[in-house]
Amino acid sequence: MRDNQDSGWSVREKNLWVELLVSSAIALYYIPKLFWLIHYGDRALRGEAMVNLIIGTVVVAIVAHTVLALFLHAQQKPEPLDERDRFIDQRANNVFGSVLQACMLLVIASIAVQEMNGRAWVHLPMMLSPLVIANVLLVGFMVAGIVRDAMKVILYRRGA
Repeated sequence: MRDNQDSGWSVREKNLWVELLVSSAIALYYIPKLFWLIHYGDRALRGEAMVNLIIGTVVVAIVAHTVLALFLHAQQKPEPLDERDRFIDQRANNVFGSVLQACMLLVIASIAVQEMNGRAWVHLPMMLSPLVIANVLLVGFMVAGIVRDAMKVILYRRGA
């Protein structure tokens, strides 16, 4: 259902766009800092800076999404979910799950390759410490969430 404004966007579509932008902004906060730590090597990846980056990003994400939810729901209430909304949510969540599964498989495969590191044909650019694995999983959640939000926006715009 469309609202009465000239934009032609429903309240739900506007909320999805804002969620997508906030999720992307959080990723843009996190990923450059992660690459900076990767650049400085294994010691930085295992140190306090990495722990602070993970904790800081999770806190920023929770606060940003909480403030966003409070702000959006205080402005306008979205329409009740209809069959189309449920279908879009289901398709987007299926994609989210697939991206997350791919990330998990990547982590599992990387750990297996690291364990076989004694063989000459196996080389990883860095050791997979628990903090590096946590970061890979965090990136996986970010990517999967952004893909899910983008999928919802696209499906709403296409009229799926």
